[in-house]
Amino acid sequence: MIQFFILMLFLVQTSSAQTDSILRVSVVEHLLSNKTAFLTKSDYGPGIMRFISLHDDENTGVESAKKFCADYGGSITELNYGGGRNIALVIGTHQYAFDPNAMFSDQGLAISLRRYSKIMPKASVASQIRDLGRILINEYETSTVMPLITLHNNTQGNFDITSYLNTGYLTGTADSVYISKKMDADDLIFVTEKRFYDHLKAKDINVVLQSYNAKEDGSLSVYAQKHQIPYINIEVQHGHFEENYRLITEVYEMLKIMLASQEVLTLSSNNTFSKSTVNRQENK
Repeated sequence: MIQFFILMLFLVQTSSAQTDSILRVSVVEHLLSNKTAFLTKSDYGPGIMRFISLHDDENTGVESAKKFCADYGGSITELNYGGGRNIALVIGTHQYAFDPNAMFSDQGLAISLRRYSKIMPKASVASQIRDLGRILINEYETSTVMPLITLHNNTQGNFDITSYLNTGYLTGTADSVYISKKMDADDLIFVTEKRFYDHLKAKDINVVLQSYNAKEDGSLSVYAQKHQIPYINIEVQHGHFEENYRLITEVYEMLKIMLASQEVLTLSSNNTFSKSTVNRQENK
């Protein structure tokens, strides 16, 4: 049986030049065998930007989003489990680990557990992990109207926008890739809707459009696309705080424009994807 509890609910007054808001923080606890994971949702008041952070070692994005929400409102849902990229479990004499951004499908979770564990855990453990993903989505309160916005940070040399090209290790994930000559390759925005891609490309921002044929890896982006939830990931290198805040602001301005023009943000017949798994790189 899933065990999860509301640990706390409190109000904290915050203020800024942009807005005076009440910060409401709620924490949900979820037990994964010997590990306790916490889902912390910080609500800064009315705002169109609602963020989610899956990896407990990617703090640049979270800190940037907190500053933004203090200025403009919105919310941040964080998954906390003691640090690190992966969630590690010890059950008896066996150790298991998985990437929390792979727990949104049975297939993706199985791939991640095989990659990071010496043996596969019992089905009951995998079920607990999948439940964590469902609870997180429920706490975030996904919508088919407004985009699901995630925050990710990367490390120099391990990943950048070129990873999505035909020669990169993520080849096949992207439908289209636009690389700005003015930006660090580690800093980018990853989207599932062509209208987002076109807008950000016109702003000369590193941007990747996920392929409609992206493999099922259990990631939140694939989950969102399959459930017709608009998705945006803002990704920068660890420590690029100012750039992280700038990209958040660019997404905010884009959504304001679309809302002002009454453009529906859900998938539509005009929001088409190339069915080819071959990337298209576009340089300005």
